Amino acid sequence: HFPPLDDNVITLFWAICCGPCKVHMARLQNSVKEGKIKSSQIIAIDPFEDQATVKKFLAKEPYDFTFIHAPKVVHALKIEVTPTTLFVDRGEITQM
Repeated sequence: HFPPLDDNVITLFWAICCGPCKVHMARLQNSVKEGKIKSSQIIAIDPFEDQATVKKFLAKEPYDFTFIHAPKVVHALKIEVTPTTLFVDRGEITQM
């Protein structure tokens, strides 16, 4: 079940062990806190680790955006590395 989303969404594929991912997520978090991006415009997906591991990480590192578990989407989009960022406008990927 997905939360209500804005027309323009940033989707970040990340992993806990990925240092550049954590830097990118911190930048996105700062943008949310500064009002540059709404939290509803960011979705983060860790497709490589199980939900329990991700939840444990997020309990220590809270973010104001949405995290979902969608491991099958990486195959459909052929995502092989993290971080990978998609810009989505009204359901269509405009940039990857």
